[in-house]
Amino acid sequence: MADLDYVALFAAIPTPCVVITRDFAIVAANPAYTEATGKTLDELVGRPLFDVFPDPDVSGERNVKASLNWVIETGRQHTMALQKYDVPIEGTSAFEERWWSIINSPIAGRNSPVEWILIRAEDVTAFVRSHDFNRHLPTEAPSEAMAREAELFERARELQHLNVELSEANIRDHQVAVTLQ
Repeated sequence: MADLDYVALFAAIPTPCVVITRDFAIVAANPAYTEATGKTLDELVGRPLFDVFPDPDVSGERNVKASLNWVIETGRQHTMALQKYDVPIEGTSAFEERWWSIINSPIAGRNSPVEWILIRAEDVTAFVRSHDFNRHLPTEAPSEAMAREAELFERARELQHLNVELSEANIRDHQVAVTLQ
């Protein structure tokens, strides 16, 4: 097997990816991630993820943290439902609406089965906006297919919320079980 340059491989991945520690500090980001977020490596590496990307809505941060904690607790990959997580507009106090398709994957290290977490965060804002059924005029009737898509999208959001609650409950149960041992 040829020697593979994993740094070059990570940099070449066309999907935005960032690597964080178990306490959510950013340790690496590929060029696709810096492009998608509008941040430089200097603005990212070494900083806490949620300090770099504060969430004005709070629910996005809560959902992402629950997913990351689930990955840490279980050592398994977690795919989130579409997630609304706005990003700060540089030089202002305003935020730009963004929707993300996020997959959080554990990365084992010498000291732990989950030493880091790889976050694959693909910006799907254009897709969500093209399917924004709330922007139809009240007199417009969406087609039956559009109505089904809207229903599926809403169910996915509800499922994400329930998954977060379930993940938090599982983590609490695990912590109680460990304490009782």
